[in-house]
Amino acid sequence: MEFEREEIYNHIVRKAQKGEVASREKVVEINLPLITSLVKRFRLSREESEDLFQVGCIGLLKAVDRFDFDKKVRFSTYAVPVILGEMKMYLRKNSMIKASRALTGLSQQIKVKKEDYMKETGREPSLQELAEELKVSVEDIVMAMEIGQGPLSYDASTVEGINLEGTFRSSRHKEEIILDKITLKELLNTLPYRERQVIFLRFFEEKTQREVAEKLGVSQEQVSRLERKIIKSLKETMELGND
Repeated sequence: MEFEREEIYNHIVRKAQKGEVASREKVVEINLPLITSLVKRFRLSREESEDLFQVGCIGLLKAVDRFDFDKKVRFSTYAVPVILGEMKMYLRKNSMIKASRALTGLSQQIKVKKEDYMKETGREPSLQELAEELKVSVEDIVMAMEIGQGPLSYDASTVEGINLEGTFRSSRHKEEIILDKITLKELLNTLPYRERQVIFLRFFEEKTQREVAEKLGVSQEQVSRLERKIIKSLKETMELGND
């Protein structure tokens, strides 16, 4: 009996793969409980859950289109990771957009704070002073300031031919540039503290390798070696993310 049900189900999936609307709708109907259970894993608000449910349906239909019956696995077994992948990608993009909006707002706060500080003291505040005034990290201050000024500036010649410059200096819409910056920041946050400091000082504060070495209490050779290793790792990660 179970086998017969599976055969009927597979027949519907095959028809859905051919674009038959009724069959595609039937596949979604059959899998509504599955999608609902996957949405519940993320514990979101009602509105966010409804959006994620729609994304799950899209993921299910993508699984239908990509499913290979020759692989001898059940469709539901194949569909679950495809649906979850679609959901996670949506949540990641959504969080990045929210983060970019937050940094854009912070950029405006920084401009106001800098003007007030100049009037009071006659000089521009340091990054640390801005961070303390606005109760955020120095890294967030730098990211927000870069958003206000345009694409990040990288000296690709210092990284032995490894060029990340094109990732940021493009003619794409400003929102996409901002998302690239958020992506880079997320990648940096996965690094150990010492490696993150090297990249932050070199490319965000534009310190020389000698200045970084003095600040971290290591040799310039160590900074150079560590920098090459980190840039190579980040470049490979970013390329994988674009596949």
